[in-house]
Amino acid sequence: MIHVGEGLFKAILANRHDDAARLIYSDWLEDNGFEARARFIRTMIEYHNLPTWDADRYVLHPQWSLPVDDLAVRQEFLGDVLVPVKRLGFQRGLPDWLDYKHLNGNWRKEYEEDLEWYPGTGVELQIVPSQKAHCFTELPSELTGLTVHCQGQRVKLQFAKESNNLNIIRIVGSSGPRMRMDPTNYFNFRNTDATVGSISSKGGLKKLRSLELNSFRLPITQLNKFLANLPESCRTLSLIGSIRGADFDQLQVPAFVETLDVGHNGLVGVHVMSWLDRQELPRLKALRIGYNPMGANTLRQIICHPQLHNLVSLELNDIHPHDKSIVVQSLEESHLPDLRALEIAYNQLSTQVLLEIFGSGNFALLEHLNLDGNQLTDDFFTDLPHTALPSVRSLSIQASEVTLSVLSTIQQRQLFPRLQVLCLGKQKFFKKDVEIVKIFTSKLKLLHFQVPD
Repeated sequence: MIHVGEGLFKAILANRHDDAARLIYSDWLEDNGFEARARFIRTMIEYHNLPTWDADRYVLHPQWSLPVDDLAVRQEFLGDVLVPVKRLGFQRGLPDWLDYKHLNGNWRKEYEEDLEWYPGTGVELQIVPSQKAHCFTELPSELTGLTVHCQGQRVKLQFAKESNNLNIIRIVGSSGPRMRMDPTNYFNFRNTDATVGSISSKGGLKKLRSLELNSFRLPITQLNKFLANLPESCRTLSLIGSIRGADFDQLQVPAFVETLDVGHNGLVGVHVMSWLDRQELPRLKALRIGYNPMGANTLRQIICHPQLHNLVSLELNDIHPHDKSIVVQSLEESHLPDLRALEIAYNQLSTQVLLEIFGSGNFALLEHLNLDGNQLTDDFFTDLPHTALPSVRSLSIQASEVTLSVLSTIQQRQLFPRLQVLCLGKQKFFKKDVEIVKIFTSKLKLLHFQVPD
């Protein structure tokens, strides 16, 4: 099974929660000519250890996620690990989140057998049609991550005290997207039927750090009861496509949550503002509230709301802002002094509107900016004051009208002096572009674009 660095890899298996063993292994890989794999492991470990609201995650994420999406690279990065029939993902640089298909009594035995080669700590399971209820007990001590796919069925899940090693739980109700592992992955839950079920915890989940209930709809009273019993260690909460808009103002988010995702819930302005006025969110650092038809007026109220003054990261993708002038005025008057990451993708904002927003100089501290899916042209880079966004390190402008010519403009006008990651989406590539692409490839940590077929 293991062909290179056998002893070092066995050390990882013996200490699968210890990053030090993985970093030693990455040093060995680099010394033996596997620089890309070594860099991949280090980047993922650095990413994994950052808070979910940290802007550095947006710089690091595409550096590992884009390579691993390539099947050939994925197989190469598996390297000395036996590739199983089971589907797997990556975490902290090595295979993780092994998929055991059906939640039945056999998966535990399979998992314990796979521990001989599998360095991960998470599994994925699917509820079978005949199994409407399940209590998670006697989980292997190595297991700290669990994803359960309910396949659109009404189910009852219970976590007993024997589940106490779990620190990541993902419950996916519909048969839609399997999971949302990172803030930069977008899935559309708008047209999926959420699973209505129940979930409870009897003395378990004391080490929980992250909870995702995506497209898994609970009665709001039961959801609030479950959230009220979460441990203070749980800093990340995702409720994508899991709350009816009319119930949203009753949602009671624990005061210790730092990252909250409530996208794809059909929320309109009255739902959001009524909810904010009832909440106390002193630790909230990241709010993802996009893919809701809130409109521009709600945007203005959100970014000026006193509950959100401490935000470091804000996602407002596809919020149907029909009055673009209000968007400009709202962002110009924003009361978010600590904001480091902003996503306003798929809002059909024109180049002129975006220039009015970012030419104001109000975003000098912004480190990540996502403008995907807007009516952005090369003129934005020609007319943007060169000192307007001096701190941006990660910029995404995919699904726009921008061409590769912006690379020359960025270089000549010395825009974004701290830029490390630039994602351009599909681009026509001409011979004249070769030199400037080489320059940016050598200068940046990642320049990503696709050439159409």
